[in-house]
Amino acid sequence: MRAVLLLVCACATSVAPPAREAATAQTGSLPAVASGAPVKQQSSDAVLLDAAQVERDRGDDNKARTILDELIKKSPDSHLVPDAWLALAEMSFDRADMTRAEKEYLEVVRFPPPGNLGYGYAWYKLGYVFWSDNRGDRALEAFKRVIDWSAQYPQNQGATKLRREALHDVVPVFAQFGAAARAYPFFRVLAGEDARALVMLDELASRYRDTNKIADAHSVYQELLVRDQSHVCENDVHARFTVPGANSALEDAELKKCH
Repeated sequence: MRAVLLLVCACATSVAPPAREAATAQTGSLPAVASGAPVKQQSSDAVLLDAAQVERDRGDDNKARTILDELIKKSPDSHLVPDAWLALAEMSFDRADMTRAEKEYLEVVRFPPPGNLGYGYAWYKLGYVFWSDNRGDRALEAFKRVIDWSAQYPQNQGATKLRREALHDVVPVFAQFGAAARAYPFFRVLAGEDARALVMLDELASRYRDTNKIADAHSVYQELLVRDQSHVCENDVHARFTVPGANSALEDAELKKCH
């Protein structure tokens, strides 16, 4: 499980939180002030958020956490509270403390968009938290929430990238936990278009093959034969050779005839 958590952490940090991305900060630093507008004098909660950033940069996560806790307790109505919770969740995630990270990311998503800039990102990271704990249905639901959020608030910073990453990550989660017969309808709803759903379906078939789920892979290729008229030859070859004991060299030779 520890190896799985480390892999999840490495993959999930490929997307930066919106507020941090705006400040061109590296993943692992705390979120910048969400407003982004120049101010002559910072509010006390903004001062605390900046102070926590300083401590994190110094490598003192414990002190940063203490400051963020103070911000949340002293200014519960501040628009920076979701940023503080996001910062706490990121520190927990980076330490692979998924139990604590889950609680903190869930605090972030209690604050609705569009005011909460970290809403979609927090759901994205929750997808990884649930995935690492083998809660496949909840992971898929979390990634779906990211995609729904990006469709509703496309103007939000990072929405396009988060949608792309969530659509990508749905496939390996589905390959691990989903039923092949449900794949296309689910992908079609998420993708919003047939072409992208078919790409996801093809990726799913490959993942099924890679994990030796031969029967599932075969059924997906059979479905692709019906649905994807642009790659009939390739899908026919894959379907015929996705059987136990198939000759991969012969399959490659057949695929070359498709072009």
